[in-house]
Amino acid sequence: MNRSDNEPSLLVLKTKAAEKAGVDAVPKESPVGDSQANGEIESAVKEIKSIVRAVKSDLEQKMKMTIDPSHPILAWLPAYAAEMLNRHRVGLDGRTAEKRRTGRNSRRPEFCFGESVMAKVVMHKAAKQRRGSYEMVMHQGRYLGHHGRIGALLLMTTEGIIRGGGVRRRPEEQKWQGEDWDSLKGFPWEIKPRQTFSREIVSGADAERLPLTIP
Repeated sequence: MNRSDNEPSLLVLKTKAAEKAGVDAVPKESPVGDSQANGEIESAVKEIKSIVRAVKSDLEQKMKMTIDPSHPILAWLPAYAAEMLNRHRVGLDGRTAEKRRTGRNSRRPEFCFGESVMAKVVMHKAAKQRRGSYEMVMHQGRYLGHHGRIGALLLMTTEGIIRGGGVRRRPEEQKWQGEDWDSLKGFPWEIKPRQTFSREIVSGADAERLPLTIP
């Protein structure tokens, strides 16, 4: 089956799946620009947006600052909002999405988004063996939510995103201090910031001392 330039790739996949399954089906697509045709999806998007706005406002109030739109912590807000819906919103059947998926309600510890906590970094066995007895075990970070697959805490630090366990809350007066705020790093698409290197151009008398060839 040839795909035309204007045909959506998702529609092609749906058609191929129906043909492979031997089902005579006509894929249905929403009209372009008609958001009301996707009522269920639009409702979910609005709900996520409302939670994002509420959590952002609450974090700004606790931090006593206006968060810069380019700050990396805001990139984690939609995932946190979706996690809150899955863990706590009760459906018509009296169960949360988490209970439908796992058969039980979530037992993960509860923290506020952006709260400063102390947590033990999750490490591989080999890394644990290399770590010395006197190295720091608990690390400070800002709570972002939980890893969807393994359930570890996701923390934003000045070095990037880390996975933590064995978490401890900090004293109330230290939870929302902003001493590390401007140095926090890590996006969902770039967990550890990449190191960039610049090449220094040498000219003048110093250039004469450089070798003409590299051995």
